Amino acid sequence: MKEPSNQPRTVRTEAVAPPSIRLVISSRLENVFLVGLAVNKICSHLELDEVEAGRVELCIVEAVTNSIRHSHQGLSGLDVSLEVTVLEDSIEFKILDHGAHIPPEKLRSPRLDYDPGDVNNLPEGGMGIFLMHEVMDRVTYEPGNGTNTLTLVILRTPTNRTS
Repeated sequence: MKEPSNQPRTVRTEAVAPPSIRLVISSRLENVFLVGLAVNKICSHLELDEVEAGRVELCIVEAVTNSIRHSHQGLSGLDVSLEVTVLEDSIEFKILDHGAHIPPEKLRSPRLDYDPGDVNNLPEGGMGIFLMHEVMDRVTYEPGNGTNTLTLVILRTPTNRTS
């Protein structure tokens, strides 16, 4: 019989991947609502309040819509993917497409110059990037080898929010 050793035993542990899901839609605007439904339900389940879940949903829907309209130039039948990863302190949303790159200057947080009281002259577009920068805690974009990745991150405990 083998004598017990006083040496500490090495226990092998494997890193556990955080919970994640990947949704893929065909690049048709009428499919975007599916992404919105999924995002809202995920956010609600992770205890973001109803208003915050709606704001995050709007940002992701805007990002996917931009991917279809601008990166894929409105062509249908191309894949747009959403990867959602639930981290301890945040939720990470990655929108991936295989279309044209977004010029970096288009992703800077724009300044909106309009009179919100003049409802007849409100801008009809161009507010998606602004909303993403206002709502999300981090917005990054990486054009890659055939794949563009827009990453939007929201903290699960919004301690740095003013609104």
